[in-house]
Amino acid sequence: MAKSLTSPVQPKRSETRQRPGVDYELRMAENGSRLMERVEKPPKRSFWVRWLMAYGEALSHHQYFM
Repeated sequence: MAKSLTSPVQPKRSETRQRPGVDYELRMAENGSRLMERVEKPPKRSFWVRWLMAYGEALSHHQYFM
């Protein structure tokens, strides 16, 4: 049986590169080890997106209680 050249443990090449224009932060790994991992920071939502989401949530609560 032939051995595969890529190990499933190693990250893919696309995962190790940073994409331009994306902010990253270091966090503790989710698997409980003491290792740090680089995680993409989600972009900050604009005022209008946050307002529309809050408005939609208020409408759904209003419909639920009426």
